[in-house]
Amino acid sequence: MTRTLGYYFAGSAVGWLVLAGLCYARWQEAGLICATVTSLICLVPTALSLFLSLRSAGKSGVEQLTAVIGGMVLRMGAALGIGVAVFVAVPYFKQPGVEYAYWGSLLLFYLFSLALEATLAARYKPQTPAVPADEGART
Repeated sequence: MTRTLGYYFAGSAVGWLVLAGLCYARWQEAGLICATVTSLICLVPTALSLFLSLRSAGKSGVEQLTAVIGGMVLRMGAALGIGVAVFVAVPYFKQPGVEYAYWGSLLLFYLFSLALEATLAARYKPQTPAVPADEGART
């Protein structure tokens, strides 16, 4: 599980670099600031959602479904709620042109982190304790 979360954070760093480059090319410094802020807004809720999905691997279908739906609600609610709160609280993001950089980078990083999370969760295989050969033959 730790390795998969590490892949998520490494992939998110690469995604941020690409997003920051795109936003900087379009909006210069404002784009870089917006890309950084919105990436941080999406990073933690998506990591928690991935953690819930990984913890439920190998458990019953109901527990897995609960973890996935709970993670989805957490990710969407936190990203939108924190995103709106930051936008309303910080006047810098309401400036003409900067608002497009803010909401555009939030949308792009949200979708990127969602795809990364889904890919990592689908590829995850929980480690099961090894059963000695002689015990497996008796059951």
